[in-house]
Amino acid sequence: MLLNAAVTPPADRERLWRSLVTTHPDTPVAGVTFRDVLPILRDPAGLASVVAALADATAAAATAAGTPPADLLAGIEARGFPLATAAAAATGAGFLAIRKAGKTPGAVVSAAFASEYGEGVLEVAAGALVGVAVLAELIGLGGRERLRTETGLEVVALMTYDA
Repeated sequence: MLLNAAVTPPADRERLWRSLVTTHPDTPVAGVTFRDVLPILRDPAGLASVVAALADATAAAATAAGTPPADLLAGIEARGFPLATAAAAATGAGFLAIRKAGKTPGAVVSAAFASEYGEGVLEVAAGALVGVAVLAELIGLGGRERLRTETGLEVVALMTYDA
């Protein structure tokens, strides 16, 4: 489900999302339970409700901050790409890809991250960081603050899962 301080999903959205997300124990490594959101993207009602919630979250974040809406919505590779792209189209914004290290051509801004799978580096094209709202499926402990301090990007909507 999408959890954000500014936007709480209605109960019917939450029930729909819970019914579509699949759970895979010990994936990709022993002790980790992977919750797959891709079934939401295959379901027209699920996709529409997630996109609406992400659009609502970005609008609420801009209002709360007293700033104009974001010019770009960023998604983290890979599942964040279709979600952020759809939300960008719904809000009239462009899309910015945050990719794993070594996949973004040209000059980049990098931020280290840690997750239950391990550690890594995310990169974004340098010079594209003004007016960006990040829609993140999952960022490890401390990842939001690190992303903000190391790149200047602010996470405004975070899709997380609880049991």
